[in-house]
Amino acid sequence: MNAITEFQKANPNTAAIITSPHSAAVVIALISCLALSPIPEPPTIEVLFGYQLLNFALLSVLILKSASPAVLIEYWLLPNFTYIAACVVFAVIGRLVFSSLCRFPGPKVAAASKYWMAKELGNGTFSTTVKKLHKKYNAPVVRTGPNELSVNDAEAIVKIYGGKYQRGPFYEGAKLRGCASIQATRNQDDHVIWRRIW
Repeated sequence: MNAITEFQKANPNTAAIITSPHSAAVVIALISCLALSPIPEPPTIEVLFGYQLLNFALLSVLILKSASPAVLIEYWLLPNFTYIAACVVFAVIGRLVFSSLCRFPGPKVAAASKYWMAKELGNGTFSTTVKKLHKKYNAPVVRTGPNELSVNDAEAIVKIYGGKYQRGPFYEGAKLRGCASIQATRNQDDHVIWRRIW
């Protein structure tokens, strides 16, 4: 304990940085990203629910202790911004450097965020853009998202689609007015019945 006190007296600026709520937010963000890293891209809703629950608990404690608005801003609002910014930075670094999909070619912006894919899908240019990417990189497999690959190899079709694997959440976007088509359904039983009819 004496060593900590001596360090604080000798290095007041460094001690203030280390003990600030922003440093705590960055450390908590790093720990939460490392804890979630074995899980490939946890659902955003689950992450936000846990985050909001902890946030509500902290805010409740501060309000019950009759914290001033300045304290709420310094110890609740600003550290929240720091935490979210740190999580975004850690997630992007993880997707660009440490992901198992890093070995596949593709646009870095697509690997960093699903925004690229959403923009291409919204513009109606996704299919042609992906075709151009396969040509540009001269590769049968290109990365089109943080956890998405496009495979342009006829021999791979049976290997990829031959098993009974549930389709990913990407197909949720293809539902028309809430109804899934044979191509967009993620329910294997429905797909088998519809495929026979088709």
